[in-house]
Amino acid sequence: MTNINYQAYFSDINQLLKYANEHYLPAITAAVSQFSEYDQALSEADRNRRGGQFEKDKLTIEGNTIVTPDLRVGRTYRFKRQLVGAQVGSYHYGESLVRRMNLRDGDIVKFKLSNQVPPELELVQRNELDDPRKIVRKKVIVERYQQGKLVVRRLHDGKPILEGGKPVTIQLSPNDVRRDNVQVNDVIEVAYYVDQGSGRARISWIYRNETNQTVKPEPKPHSAYTTHKAKSTDVFTPKIAFDLTDKTVLMAGYAAHREEAAALVKAHHGKLIVFDHTSSGKGKGIESNLATAVKHADIVIVMLHAVSHETANKAIAHAKDFHKLVATSNINSPLSIEDAIKRALNREPVYQQSSHVVE
Repeated sequence: MTNINYQAYFSDINQLLKYANEHYLPAITAAVSQFSEYDQALSEADRNRRGGQFEKDKLTIEGNTIVTPDLRVGRTYRFKRQLVGAQVGSYHYGESLVRRMNLRDGDIVKFKLSNQVPPELELVQRNELDDPRKIVRKKVIVERYQQGKLVVRRLHDGKPILEGGKPVTIQLSPNDVRRDNVQVNDVIEVAYYVDQGSGRARISWIYRNETNQTVKPEPKPHSAYTTHKAKSTDVFTPKIAFDLTDKTVLMAGYAAHREEAAALVKAHHGKLIVFDHTSSGKGKGIESNLATAVKHADIVIVMLHAVSHETANKAIAHAKDFHKLVATSNINSPLSIEDAIKRALNREPVYQQSSHVVE
């Protein structure tokens, strides 16, 4: 029988936790949990020892490898959302992983059978957690404050950050700033618990534009789109800040206002191409030509009021197939186009929310 000195066990665990902090604690707790599971499996095998042989369904020896049953399979856990990432059982899931999951705080999940660490999750039941420590998340702009400290005072749309109806200034954690290399004018997300207030906010996400470090060859002209060089007299003053350097924007529709759109994209240091079904070429089909246009672009903006539903759906589908940034615009106006490009750069939902108003 395997004997464990539990006093020594807990002493060792406490000694290990002395070195834990917010970055290493998830890994340490995961390791302790895994060791505990192995210990439980071995203890169970000892209890079922028969004639010097372990029961095959409890412990199997194959060559020099000991195979133990995965005790996690079949268990259910609560998905606990945190300021940064989430906790499921003894595993911590990073923020980027969490944002790819369709899971909410309090959902009941189980681990999928795999060798992946942390394990993949499977939703068992939707069950929002009625937790008074609700999390507030705000998309904000980084500014420099007194003595060079980085703070946030404005939302990404320029409006002041309010707490209790009053404007507040949130000082960013120096550790978060160093870890994520946060700079002035970065658009980030801060998160804090309602019951703790914004004074204990954390940087939970950074909306960084992807930049291409290599020089792309100029794409050959194609019948699916037409290019336009803005005239020297074309002047557009940006209303929303973003940079399109080395990026090509494909606009599906709005061809009648090509010069205006080209001036807008040029003002952000980008290049415009316009898909127009009237110039797509007979005999080749719209879908084929549209796919080629999307392939040659970095960002796809679909003008919903200027194209058919079929063309809009195909443009969005092609953009996803080619892993392009994509967004739609409900209004044929320069400000709406700027807003759509910014949403695409930030990888926000393709369709504009019904409550989102662009004047």
